[in-house]
Amino acid sequence: MNGTTTWYKLSTGGWITAAYVKDVSSSSTGNSSSGGNTSVSAETAISKNVKTTAALNVRSSASTSGSVVGSLSNSTTVKVVAQKNGTSVGGTNVWYKVSTGGWITAAYVRDVTSSSGNTSNNNNSNTGSNNTGSSNGSSNASEQAINKTFQTTTGMNVRSNASTSASVVSSLGSNATFKAVAQKQGTSVNGNTTWYKLSTGGWVSAAYVKEVSATTPGNNNNAGNTNVPMSVDGAAIVAEARKHIGTPYQWGGKGPDVFDCSGFTRYVFLKVTGKNIGDWTVPQESAGTIIPVSQAQAGDLLFWGQKGNTYHVAIATSNTSYIHAPSTGYTVTEAQSGFSTASFALRVK
Repeated sequence: MNGTTTWYKLSTGGWITAAYVKDVSSSSTGNSSSGGNTSVSAETAISKNVKTTAALNVRSSASTSGSVVGSLSNSTTVKVVAQKNGTSVGGTNVWYKVSTGGWITAAYVRDVTSSSGNTSNNNNSNTGSNNTGSSNGSSNASEQAINKTFQTTTGMNVRSNASTSASVVSSLGSNATFKAVAQKQGTSVNGNTTWYKLSTGGWVSAAYVKEVSATTPGNNNNAGNTNVPMSVDGAAIVAEARKHIGTPYQWGGKGPDVFDCSGFTRYVFLKVTGKNIGDWTVPQESAGTIIPVSQAQAGDLLFWGQKGNTYHVAIATSNTSYIHAPSTGYTVTEAQSGFSTASFALRVK
């Protein structure tokens, strides 16, 4: 082209002719989208907790032009695993890589110690905050199957493994009731190395829970009204829900690109019925009539946790299966087991 037969292959893929380009040094100001604050600078591995001082977008790269892949509320504590220079925000060009993926500017975060609340909301400061640092049992220890019901004694983080350094995948409020299906030894919290696996996934320390009977109010599978007629098209609800299988989980995600559990159920019902059933689990408890889990049908909602303090919600696809957005690191999926572990069901009006 234009007398030259040379072509160059771009680092991002594809080819361009050499006819209309010139060689420049890598430090040329014209070779940076931000005068040196490029989002492709080398990463430096770090490991620390930071707390947001304002609501922040999580982006795909260290740049304000990177696509938004999630968000963090004000006063949210997250673990960061790398840093690098990117576009300047508020006078700083430092960006942090969040342990769960994505980048945030350092302009609106501050360092916190691991004992000041390695949590994703203000009420979960006791989860692992008294970690002695001794494992007394690795988080990779073998699991022992159990079938017990517990109630939290304070707000808690649910983590991806039995360790206070594992990523936070969700949270439980104080006095929340949950079903545990396994236990194992992990990092010590307040002198206790036992951790419990929730029926919906994730681990919590045994330090701040107490065992309760399966019939604790709000955790009774047979509670609720019977013979409640369906007022929504259950098949349409299930069909819409299944369209989103494989969509990534993102805490606070409202769809359609990312979802958390309540964001997923809200999106599906809004799409099919035009009704906003609520922005999180507790408001969604009031979107219809509570029924026994044993009577749940396709299109009904399933809740886990004590009424008024639920921590997970899903959509029944039959009387034995359900579809949900489980937790960080997972995608929307249809589950064939765990149906009976739900605390109660709800038929949306």
